[in-house]
Amino acid sequence: MDFCLGAFSGSPIVKDYPKKNLIDTTEDKFANNPGLKHWADIQNLKITAKSALSETARTSLVETEHQLKNLGQILKYAEQYKANRVYHIRYHKSKDKDRYLRQHETELLLHDGAENMLKRFGIDTRNLDVERLRNEVFYSTTAHPLLYGSPC
Repeated sequence: MDFCLGAFSGSPIVKDYPKKNLIDTTEDKFANNPGLKHWADIQNLKITAKSALSETARTSLVETEHQLKNLGQILKYAEQYKANRVYHIRYHKSKDKDRYLRQHETELLLHDGAENMLKRFGIDTRNLDVERLRNEVFYSTTAHPLLYGSPC
């Protein structure tokens, strides 16, 4: 897309070339004038290339957004798993499991739910490194500044 300032409003006018129609070169005026036909062919190539490029960029952006969303969910469940793992270990070590379960039922449920979600994502909970995941999410979001409205 090209941007230019509007003559009267001062607001940017967006020229979206992919929405332009291709030039029909089957008319007589193109058959009689090879220069005009050559110009029309070049314009058609530009329009086609820009529309293909924008479609590829759009697809790539959507895929990246999905990956970032999944990484964010994995990080959330990993932090939840790590924070509530202590309760899970203490539950298995307790002598009165029913009493401990009644006192810490919420934490145990959060731990089990996070563990199940991490397993669905294919994450091995025995070798879970939350800091590494946090860094991966951070670097993924900084590698794509256009997703978050940063200036060019």
